[in-house]
Amino acid sequence: MKNYCKLLFFVFTLTVLIITPNLHANAIEMMDPKMIKDNMMGHMESPRKQMKMGVDVHMIQCKSGYELVFKSTNWSPSCVKSSSVARLIEIGWASNHMPSKDKMMMENKIITPEDNDKIINIKKGESFIVKLGSDYNWRISIDNQTVVDNDYSDIRYSGSQGVYKAYNSGQAILTGVGDPQCLSSDPSCKSPSILFQLNINVK
Repeated sequence: MKNYCKLLFFVFTLTVLIITPNLHANAIEMMDPKMIKDNMMGHMESPRKQMKMGVDVHMIQCKSGYELVFKSTNWSPSCVKSSSVARLIEIGWASNHMPSKDKMMMENKIITPEDNDKIINIKKGESFIVKLGSDYNWRISIDNQTVVDNDYSDIRYSGSQGVYKAYNSGQAILTGVGDPQCLSSDPSCKSPSILFQLNINVK
């Protein structure tokens, strides 16, 4: 009798272990896709974090109840309450359309490796994008941050080394040190780092 009870207990336990995961999987499959999406949106990262993760600016996702808009002044993305979109467009804070990639790129000067050791002339209030490529891990520094500094409010360009803005008249030097990707591998490589330098005149 005891052996028979043990056998029944074993069969019951085995059945529970097999059926429970399947029930859980079926429950997920039967969920409304919108419910799943809304649940995921509740844990959505901010536009800034999404950009840092390499998400294209036009593909940024906002949590439920919020919409993606672009600031009129610099086209930077922001998630705002759906009920506030019309008002923000009315007062000019947000644009009433999504800008094309070409338009966003045309409105800012792009600095590339070909600009190494060159001089650029820009006006106070203007900005430029530093795109030195992804073959190296870049560390950017500026010797005179009262003249030019990183525009931390502008997070439009994934894959770049940042957007920089001219805040005051004067001169500044932007320096970039590019470490080879393999330098952080184990074992690390012995490839040398490279240097990039840009001379900036702000009028």
